[in-house]
Amino acid sequence: MIDWCNVNAGFVTSILTLVYVVATLITVAIMINANRLNRKATETAVELERQRSRPVIIMEFQRDSIIWTLRIKNAGLSLAQNISFSITPEPKICFSKINAIQDEKTELRLPLFQNGMPSLAPDGEITTALGTLARMKESFGGLRFQGTIKYTDEGGTAYTSPVDIDLSVYESLTYVSRKGLHEIGNEIEKIQKELRLLAIGFHKPRVIIQNYKEYLQEQEEFLNQTQKEFTEIDAKQTADSSSGNL
Repeated sequence: MIDWCNVNAGFVTSILTLVYVVATLITVAIMINANRLNRKATETAVELERQRSRPVIIMEFQRDSIIWTLRIKNAGLSLAQNISFSITPEPKICFSKINAIQDEKTELRLPLFQNGMPSLAPDGEITTALGTLARMKESFGGLRFQGTIKYTDEGGTAYTSPVDIDLSVYESLTYVSRKGLHEIGNEIEKIQKELRLLAIGFHKPRVIIQNYKEYLQEQEEFLNQTQKEFTEIDAKQTADSSSGNL
């Protein structure tokens, strides 16, 4: 075997060189594929992070008692810029009574739907009361709002949020009203006023130092005695009236 290798040294060297070249090419191909996969994984990670931290502008309607409120909010994690709206019908402030004469109607266009917004911070929002559902339907000609909201992030990447809201599903629904912040504030002011009057001695709390059952029994006896006296007075007045008629 050794003699054969010595005789065919050139051929053996060529074979070894070919094997080395093939192995090198395979290694290079593996490295290229690994680099491609790493680059793709990095790009995917960057895109996922961009999507996670992107601005997200949403438009929604909320009911506060019988009045509906429009809310524009940035639900994303970064600043939204160059915000523009294309909504049909265009939401407006529309107070006043239903079927009121034209001079009594109040319909105000909102500048943000005409001029857009330069920016909106993360978790920032803008709200405004619009009116009752019936008045909105009369003013807008319908209760389904469709369109798009366009905006960019700080890097200039453009986004579009679709809008398709149908408030007609809330027609003829009943609800249980609850006190809002205004009513709660009024109640707190009343409590503060009473506490202030107690503090200065103008109002004095009534404190009963007595067994509660005894107190109830005394109240019942008092009511029974009062009722008995009224019955006697009524009977006497009836007797006097009969004597006078005779």
